[in-house]
Formats: sequence, C-alpha cells, structure tokens
Amino acid sequence: MSLRRLAHAGRFYPADKASLLKSFDGFKDRFESNKFKNHLFTGIVPHAGIQYSGFTAMQFYLEAKDMDFERVVIIGPSHHHLFTGFALSDSAAWQTPFGDIETDLKYSKQLESNLIQFNDKIHADEHSLEVQTLFIKYAFKDSVKIVPVIMGRQNMDSVSGFVSMISPEMRKSTLFIASSDMYHGYDYEEGKSRDSVTVKEILKNDEYGFMKYFQMIEEDGGCAACGGGPIGIIISITKKEKGRLSLISHTTSSDVTGDYDGYTVGYSSFIGVLNEERK
Repeated sequence: MSLRRLAHAGRFYPADKASLLKSFDGFKDRFESNKFKNHLFTGIVPHAGIQYSGFTAMQFYLEAKDMDFERVVIIGPSHHHLFTGFALSDSAAWQTPFGDIETDLKYSKQLESNLIQFNDKIHADEHSLEVQTLFIKYAFKDSVKIVPVIMGRQNMDSVSGFVSMISPEMRKSTLFIASSDMYHGYDYEEGKSRDSVTVKEILKNDEYGFMKYFQMIEEDGGCAACGGGPIGIIISITKKEKGRLSLISHTTSSDVTGDYDGYTVGYSSFIGVLNEERK
C-alpha cells in the first residue's frame, strides 16, 4: 500500500503522539460549542503550527464531529509549487501520529479531469493538508476517508471548474474543507483591519465577489488569505446547499504569543449552516 508519510512532524506540530494528544486534549477542554443548528458539510479551517492556530482549527472539528459523513475533501493552497489546476493524491493512505487515514481513491477518480490530476509529488512537501489530517483523525470516526486536493493558481476560472465537477450526488456524505490562514505580514493593526474585511467578504456568500477582493489584495502586494481559491470553492459549494458560512472563531499569532511587533498571521474558522440561529 502506498503511504504518504509525514513531512512536517516536529515543525508544525509535535513529532510524538503523546505530546500532540496532550495539546489536542487541551484544546478540547477549552472548547465551548457555538451551538449552531442546521449544519452543512462545509468549513474553512487554518493550517499553521498548532501552537498558533490549533485551538481555532479544533473549534471547527469539534462543532462538526457529530455530523454523519463518509469522507472529507480537503482543499488547500500550494506553498511550494506553481502550477495551474488541482493536484490529487494517489496514495492509498496518509500517515498521522494517531494512525493512518485511508484516502477515497474511488471518489478522487471521479474528480480527475484536465483541470484536476493526480500528482503525489506536489503533495509530498505541502503542510496545508497534512495539518488538517491530524484533526480529522483525532475528532472523527476511524472509518472517515480523505480526498486531499492542492490548488495551484487561485482564480475564479479554477474555482468554477472545480465546483462544476462536484455533482449533487458527490456532495452527499461528504465534508468539504478549505484549508487557509488569513493575513500574513508585519503590521498587527493592518492585519486586524484586513482580517475584519476578509471575514465580511466571506460572510457575503458571494464567491465571485470574494475572489475579486482576494485578487485585488494580491495584486496590491498584500495577503488576504493564502487559500483564497479554496475559500471561494467552499463559498460556492455552501451556496449550492442553500446555506452560508458562519464565523466560529478568529485570532492571530500575535494574540497567541503576545508579540505584537513581529510577523503576524490571522486565523479564522467557519462552518456552513442553513441559518445562524442557535439551539
């Protein structure tokens, strides 16, 4: 069996299972549900080192843990390879410190097209999906499979092309996640302001408007989110399910560390809901 092995243990998260479990259990102990009702099978989750974004990420997974699905489609940006389209993983399983997770290759093959192709080399050194697999294995039942997808150039054509491959039948029993951090830069106040606008753009429930905003910031030399394209996909899929995204939590690396003078990154988690009423 081909296995995609860990590439970032000891960097983005503790290399040993016991230390990782202690961190995750600590996040779980701090968790208080937002008590959303009418959950949809969509979300946006950060992917930085777990000491920075782990609690924000865990809040999504614990909100979603009682939902009934068979697989998780994780869509993340490419941090190391420049290409057009999407890369699927043809590994039969992915390694995590909590045990291996089986990939749903049958589902992945339904996505294969000129735009979406298998390429494990692109997956080998990417952290945006690997970090999510830790939470998936921790929070969800062992039978849940994954469909890892890395997005290359992030534009509206690719967003639309990917979403067009997801039939109503393929949306059944499937959780879709965009893996993305928010602002990246050296100005904490600018980051707070930028993230506030980005959150509002996501909550508008308009993938076209969001992608226009995302690309405008990029063309200006800034960063609204490293995974703007995956976020656009999740907005679109959520709309097809007659829902919208709701913010669960937001923080920054500066808020976590107390260092407001250095490099700072924003982290938000969202979940898809039919409405935002509470239980």
